[in-house]
Amino acid sequence: MKIDNVPINSKTAKLLKEKLFASWGSVRDQFDTPNNHSLSRILYKSLYAPTTIADNEITERIGFDRKAILTQDIKSPQKNIPSVEEFTLVVVRALTSDIDYSKNLYPDAIPTIEQMAQYGPIRIWTKGDVYGINGQPGSAEQIKKVATAGLGKLRNRIALQSGKNRKDILTLKAAEDKLPFIKEILREFKNQKIEIAILLDNNIDNIINAIEESKYIQNIRIYPIWLHDKNEDTFEHKKIKNIKQVTKIKDVLPAINTILQHNNVGFIVDFDGVLVDDKKRIKAQFETVYNKLKEKKWL
Repeated sequence: MKIDNVPINSKTAKLLKEKLFASWGSVRDQFDTPNNHSLSRILYKSLYAPTTIADNEITERIGFDRKAILTQDIKSPQKNIPSVEEFTLVVVRALTSDIDYSKNLYPDAIPTIEQMAQYGPIRIWTKGDVYGINGQPGSAEQIKKVATAGLGKLRNRIALQSGKNRKDILTLKAAEDKLPFIKEILREFKNQKIEIAILLDNNIDNIINAIEESKYIQNIRIYPIWLHDKNEDTFEHKKIKNIKQVTKIKDVLPAINTILQHNNVGFIVDFDGVLVDDKKRIKAQFETVYNKLKEKKWL
């Protein structure tokens, strides 16, 4: 594939991709959540003034050498260099509003959500860049991702067909820290006479923490499902012994058929890695950023 007549696998493109996700990873690992404004400012220095990156802006992780990537000179003839503010505005938009996330969903994501809505209310429970952190503003990324994924259109169609209130079908809970939403969702479900909340996440720590939080809400229980690649190293983790595991979202409802038939249920569903294919997301984010930088002649 080529973007702006430059091969996507050129040395410049490959290094930009490494720099983009080294910036993302540094911010995510430092603050336990990504922030696109912080990411953009690190990426700006990495592209135009790599020797000015401070050590405290880089968070290393085993298996990565982010400092080597971020401080490497990209050696690309730059026709003009933007201000950091202009650059940040363009990159943040490229990572959020300029991407159609409906193209990054797993093939069975929308059909499965539609089937879930036949059994009970759905709460999309997602962590990411929303309101801001560490003095940096948020980009409402998670909200924009869900909006472009087509879940709103699906909700409207179901509401029209069923006569249900849209909020009784599906709503979004998004923040830099999503864990506090668990108690709120469970209380809401409990008021609707729901007995079991089906929790679907691709991060085992999120599941374990949610189970712990659920202990504070009586007369409703969480039934956790871990959606993940069974080749992961954590597959035999002692804490997940009794947690249902599936590898594809289409397998979720068949795996809990008995529960669905005999209980009033609601659903708490993670977004990234569960509905969104992260490999497609990463590819789309990189290509969009690359496109914009080439279009602006900043790369």
